Amino acid sequence: MPQGSYVTDKTIGKVEDEVRADEEVQFIARGNDVEVSYRGSTDNLNYIRGRPRLVVTDQRVFLKIPKTIGTNVESFEYDEIAGADLGNSGLTGTRVKFRTVQGKDYSFRADKPDDSELEMMVEFMREQASGERPQTSGSAGSTPADFHQTESCIECGEGVNEGVSRCPNCGYDPSDYKSKQRKNSLIGGILCATIIGIPLGILYIRRARKQGKKAKRGVTG
Repeated sequence: MPQGSYVTDKTIGKVEDEVRADEEVQFIARGNDVEVSYRGSTDNLNYIRGRPRLVVTDQRVFLKIPKTIGTNVESFEYDEIAGADLGNSGLTGTRVKFRTVQGKDYSFRADKPDDSELEMMVEFMREQASGERPQTSGSAGSTPADFHQTESCIECGEGVNEGVSRCPNCGYDPSDYKSKQRKNSLIGGILCATIIGIPLGILYIRRARKQGKKAKRGVTG
């Protein structure tokens, strides 16, 4: 039985051609924007007609994006999903985000259903991805694995998984500052060798120190 109240005969009718015979739709979200980020680059999965749908079943998650000719469908089994969370909410909708084990980040801006049902959707995705199942009232058991704990990138402020070496949203990589640090240290040293260049040399050395600190910090600081 579907868990989301937005799952009706009408909304299932929009995606039923992609639903497997042996699976049951649990949640559906209608969106107006779909993005995928991977290794520092972000692509918009543009749609021309209709609306994209994010469908969560008891077996997988799939995106259905209408095109001028045909439809683009991207499907993910739960063992392919590393995490899920709700992002920013605004006038045009709320971001539903999920990450694959390959490191791709999908961002689906949903305008339906409401945020409370989207939160239920995301929680269901986490439980399925972690191999857990919703607990009945009064039952004992372990808490589902918490995939959605994230920190913020110190450059763009977007959420990233703890311990990443490069921000998947803006491409920020602290190790890039190592070469900048060496370059500015060299220039600063050369300039300080001359009386006229001392003030400018000090400036470069200070800049090198700042870049050295950034190189030592992680993506989340």
